[in-house]
Amino acid sequence: MELIDAYVAEVGRRLPEKQRADIEREIRSMIEDTLEDESAAQGRPIDEEMLVMLLKRLGSPEKMAASYAPPAYLVGPALYPSYLFSLKLVLGIVIAAGTLGLVIATAASGLDAQSPFQALEALGKGFFGLINAGLQVVGVMTVVFAAIQRYSPNLKPPAISEDFDPRKLKTAPAPTAEPFSAVGLSLDIVLTIVALVAFNFYQRFIGIYYFSDGEWQVVPVLTAAFFAYVPLMSLLWTLEAILKGSVLAAGGWSLLTKWLQIGLKVLSLGMIYILLSGPDLAAVPTEAIINPGTPEFPAQLNFWINQGLRISLGIALVVSAIETVVNAVKLLLNPGQATPETRNS
Repeated sequence: MELIDAYVAEVGRRLPEKQRADIEREIRSMIEDTLEDESAAQGRPIDEEMLVMLLKRLGSPEKMAASYAPPAYLVGPALYPSYLFSLKLVLGIVIAAGTLGLVIATAASGLDAQSPFQALEALGKGFFGLINAGLQVVGVMTVVFAAIQRYSPNLKPPAISEDFDPRKLKTAPAPTAEPFSAVGLSLDIVLTIVALVAFNFYQRFIGIYYFSDGEWQVVPVLTAAFFAYVPLMSLLWTLEAILKGSVLAAGGWSLLTKWLQIGLKVLSLGMIYILLSGPDLAAVPTEAIINPGTPEFPAQLNFWINQGLRISLGIALVVSAIETVVNAVKLLLNPGQATPETRNS
């Protein structure tokens, strides 16, 4: 009957070419056998009404084809774990290499910058270039694994063992830390890069800004004593960026990276103590103060600014020390639960 031919053809049009002929024969045979059974059961010859009712029960050609066709995946369950691991690994490498390139390229362009806005423009271009590289990695890796999925349709997820012994189950304590956040780590890395570039290559742009004579002016406020510490701070920032980049690539904190983070925290505590106990870190020039009043006012202002900085550093020292000790104790007592930083671990 023409209606059977049309139905089978519509189903076949939605099936893979290699399987089409066999499935079409199977569907045609199933329809014809069912019609004969219903004709015998109802005691009347096969007619168009009986066929229409049968095809309605079978469903639309799209539904019938979907029951025969394998699930359509861009990256299927068998490949997804490998895809995710490879993506994190390659992204970690690209971020690490891109970070180094961003620092070098931004520094090179920043040395010739005549205004802070040109410096920010150079930094912005490098940052968006890094984002573009990351998006390209995601696209390329997805296309590669989609091609593997397309030309290896018989891939199956790893078999689940049927030999299950409930007595081997152990109750694990609920995790106390927040879930691993790739966004948090990525933001930390970006901010670290910004600090490295700003304090190493744009020192002349760090200060108080004001608008005068139709253009922006900047008055430096950080002392030479502060910038003497920049190489040490840069070393700590670089180590922290590398560590967090490796965590991002691995997809989580390991026992080794947790201890390395605690080690970096201890070094940072030492750096804060050096800044706290050293000479003044800020000095506002007298010429930058509008209506200074008495001659003693600039000195008094700088005194209170530095006192405020010392109080802030003291609070940071205490809080960081407590946090480091708590995390170290947690890691010693329960390595699986302790995390270096609950906000991004």
